[in-house]
Amino acid sequence: MVKILCTGRVTDNDRLYILLSYINALKAVNADVYVCSYGINTDDAASVFDGLLVTGGGDVNPDLYHAAWDPTTHAEPDCIDSMDISLVHSFIKANKPIFGICRGIQVINVALGGTLIQDLNTCGKDIIENYHYQSKQIPAIKMGDTAHNAIFTPGSLLYSIFGPRYPVNSYHHQAVDRIADGLNVTCHSDDGIIEGLEDLEHKLFAVQWHPERLTHDEKHLELFRQFIHMCK
Repeated sequence: MVKILCTGRVTDNDRLYILLSYINALKAVNADVYVCSYGINTDDAASVFDGLLVTGGGDVNPDLYHAAWDPTTHAEPDCIDSMDISLVHSFIKANKPIFGICRGIQVINVALGGTLIQDLNTCGKDIIENYHYQSKQIPAIKMGDTAHNAIFTPGSLLYSIFGPRYPVNSYHHQAVDRIADGLNVTCHSDDGIIEGLEDLEHKLFAVQWHPERLTHDEKHLELFRQFIHMCK
């Protein structure tokens, strides 16, 4: 069975955890799931595990992409950013697949030299307030429902799954800004925000939405199937 390493988040008492929705999505496609621990040797991890899932979570420290802190930024502890970025580099070096979700797409972009928009509501773009954070909309869009359409680039992995246009959910206030070298934009929202990146030469793809919350829809579950297929 394919062994997938997942990045974790930190609780208030400094314990790492992962939301059950990620585990359930991976188990639905017959993967064994493991959660990263503090102090892991990332090169050793890349040699042991078949793939890396970079999960959602808090914001990436803007110091890592040489930006001033925005008041809206709530970064994960430095040790988490450092570990996640090191894992990305180690799995790329080992030629092992990487799938990024929400924070994951942002971590991957920063790890490879890109930058982020720190807050979509205040960045100066023509975006409806909280358009990309469905639980903060009025009325709120409930968990398990979609929030807006995504538009996919022909010839991409994401296009092969979703076609030209498909609804996704949305739980983010930050987004990819300048794209890291080697990454290709293969999806954007209907208001122009980057929602998908791919570098299939390095077995890497990432999305800004949360497909693990939409696995009742076969197309969103297919993202996990494709990831596991890459890992075999």
